[in-house]
Amino acid sequence: MAKVRIICISDTHGQHAGLLVPDGDILIHAGDFMTYGNAPREIIDFDAWLGRQSHRHKIVIAGNHDRLFESHPVPARALITNGIYLEDSGVELDGLTFWGSPVQPPFNYWAFNVERGAANTPTLGQNPAGDRRTGDSRTTVWDTRSNRVEYASSGLRRVGQSS
Repeated sequence: MAKVRIICISDTHGQHAGLLVPDGDILIHAGDFMTYGNAPREIIDFDAWLGRQSHRHKIVIAGNHDRLFESHPVPARALITNGIYLEDSGVELDGLTFWGSPVQPPFNYWAFNVERGAANTPTLGQNPAGDRRTGDSRTTVWDTRSNRVEYASSGLRRVGQSS
């Protein structure tokens, strides 16, 4: 498999326009691109910024600040036109499988709060766990420096980093 450079960012909270995002093949925004998450203009602005990024593929996963994706999912998702929106779903790009879920354990009154436990997160069972093409029991992607990055239900994290 050819090298694929993956750039992963999150928690930009409306400040994405000021970022200098490194070049890469795949850009992942792993949640919280909105400030308070109630204004469609925040999604429109983010999507326009996303369209100006040079990455061949762009993946967007909502976070707990991206409230419209939970309260008004259909219109919110329709505003993302310059990337692939994942919500308890996956996509294969450049031979790598990605799974995205905004679900998080309860935290104040933010979006996508779900109590821990399989019964409360039935779509996580659709995660392509055990996909041997990625070499691990979970969906795993490798960046160009060979630092392993694992997707867990609480978001992207470096393997070995505590959640």
